[in-house]
Amino acid sequence: MSKSKPHTQEQVASILAELKSQTDRGTAIIAAAVLDDLLNQLLTARLLVLGSDRHESLFVRTNAPLSTFSARIEMCFAVGVISNQARLAMHLIRDVRNEFAHRIEQITFDHPTVDKMIKTRILTGLKKPGRSNRDLFIDSFSGIALIIYGTLGMSNLRIKPLEETHEKQFLQIFSRYSEVLKEVARKAPPEGRSPPPTQK
Repeated sequence: MSKSKPHTQEQVASILAELKSQTDRGTAIIAAAVLDDLLNQLLTARLLVLGSDRHESLFVRTNAPLSTFSARIEMCFAVGVISNQARLAMHLIRDVRNEFAHRIEQITFDHPTVDKMIKTRILTGLKKPGRSNRDLFIDSFSGIALIIYGTLGMSNLRIKPLEETHEKQFLQIFSRYSEVLKEVARKAPPEGRSPPPTQK
């Protein structure tokens, strides 16, 4: 997946309409794919500006550290752009997606395994009487997606290099270790000579 572009309002409306018209399997897989793409956007907006090669090495290539949905969820939490509740909700969507994607037989949101996941892991605020497992899943997706869209709209989201934000401390560290390196170099034997034998 290359660098993703922000979704337009029309695309968002189209995604929600498609989720409601899809089979249960299609709904689970599409919801996870959309969130995965949004996390790509969120991390790209949060991390230092990366060239296309660096972005591919982090997000796209085989075994890239941020190439999986799970890794992106955890990284977004680690850099402070999603809450722990959102992290848990996205892992639920990922696990439900996996359940649908890895089964040959046709299943629904009422399959015992999926039903248990949703009943035990759905966010408390989304539990409403009369809502089906499918409705709860779509509600969970919609809530997380809206939070991410809102976060992507924030200004000053990008982190800055430490040498910019902690310039004074960096200069102190550089100065301190520069003196240490000079001292080590001063005590080192001239090139080509062995150090004097140590006395026993």
